[in-house]
Amino acid sequence: MRSLLSIFKNSLRTITAIIALIFVCVYVASRYNLTGYLAKQLLANDISEYLGTEVTVDNADVDIFNQVVLEQLLVKDLESDTLLFARRAKVSFDLLPLLNNKLVVHSIQFIDFDINLSRKDSLSDTNFKFLVDILATPKSSKSSIEDIKVNSIFLRSGSISYDDHSQPRGNRYFDINHLQLDNISSNLKVSSSKADG
Repeated sequence: MRSLLSIFKNSLRTITAIIALIFVCVYVASRYNLTGYLAKQLLANDISEYLGTEVTVDNADVDIFNQVVLEQLLVKDLESDTLLFARRAKVSFDLLPLLNNKLVVHSIQFIDFDINLSRKDSLSDTNFKFLVDILATPKSSKSSIEDIKVNSIFLRSGSISYDDHSQPRGNRYFDINHLQLDNISSNLKVSSSKADG
C-alpha cells in the first residue's frame, strides 16, 4: 500500500513538473515571439518550395487547432515581380478532417492586398499560370489532400491589376487588356471542390 502511494506521489510530481515546464516554454516562446519566428520561417519555406517561387512572411501566428495568420505576405511570380502582397492573410480551418485527407476552410481573408497579374508578350503565359498548373496538378504523397472545401473568401481594401504588355493601351474608359481595380472589398461564397486525382 505504501509503495502504491509513493508511486502515485512521484507520478503526480513528475506530471506537475512537466506541466510547469510546458507553461514556462510557452511563456518564453510567446514573450520573445519565438513561435512567430519559427512559424514564419517554416511556412514561408514550405510555401516557397510548394509553389516554386519566392514567398516571404514578416510574421506568422499559428493556432494549430483552427487558424493561421500571416503578416506582410509576399508572393513573387517566376520573373521575381510581385504577384501578391497582403498586409494580412488569415485562413480559418477545421483540423479533424485533415486526418481523412480533407481540407475544410471556413474562410480565407486578404486585408490590404495588391494582386498584380500580367502577360509579357503574345507568346508567353500569364504570370499566374504556374499557380493554376500547380493547384490543378495533385501532389503525389501519402498526405495529399483529396477533398477541399472553402466556404468563403473575404477581400478587404485591396487592388487587382492586369496588364497585357503585348497589347497597346487604348484611349477608352474600359480597356480589357489593362485593368486597375481599386478599393476592392467583397465577401465571396465558394462551393466545395474535389481535387483531381
